[in-house]
Amino acid sequence: RLYGRMSDPGDQRGKFFDHAWAVIEKAEGPEKLEQLGQFIELSDQRGLKDSLNFLRGIELLAKLNPEDASEHFAGYHLAGAGRWAEAAAEWMRLTKRSPGYPLLRAYAASCFRRAGDEAAAAEQERLAELMRPCVHTCIDLFGARRCMFESNFPVDRLSLSYRTLWNGLKKIAKDYPEAAQAAMFSGTARKVYKLEGVQ
Repeated sequence: RLYGRMSDPGDQRGKFFDHAWAVIEKAEGPEKLEQLGQFIELSDQRGLKDSLNFLRGIELLAKLNPEDASEHFAGYHLAGAGRWAEAAAEWMRLTKRSPGYPLLRAYAASCFRRAGDEAAAAEQERLAELMRPCVHTCIDLFGARRCMFESNFPVDRLSLSYRTLWNGLKKIAKDYPEAAQAAMFSGTARKVYKLEGVQ
């Protein structure tokens, strides 16, 4: 129930988080920081991901220990909570840390657009085109039959639509022959996952 894999008619998940907060609020000093850190880590675990509780934890940590709070990346959770402008700012913060990773620009662009900032979104998408040479290098090194396009959906839905991602991949692949495109979009995956007979 906690991980959302079973029905939860009695809201056991909600009761768990309420109890955790009650324990944290009673704690003091180093114990409070330790419990809060464990709670934030739990809220961010793959499969559990609870944006509202994660953000609540980060905001409390920022009051108690701002430096430690700044080490946590909240872009996914801000998007999950519908706080798009803040999510875009978080993606840009990460982009400045890793300027050679253009996909972060694509996430930022999606969040900017949802926040209503079309100019910022367009600029980030233009910069995200820098991804094309990196992908082409991989394809040229390994060959189309050893490459496949993939996504991290449904998790990626927090930052961009499946259509946006798919169209971006098609733009990158258009420079290759149809046979190579077929391999990267389906053929390689069919072989790797033994799906040759699946239509």
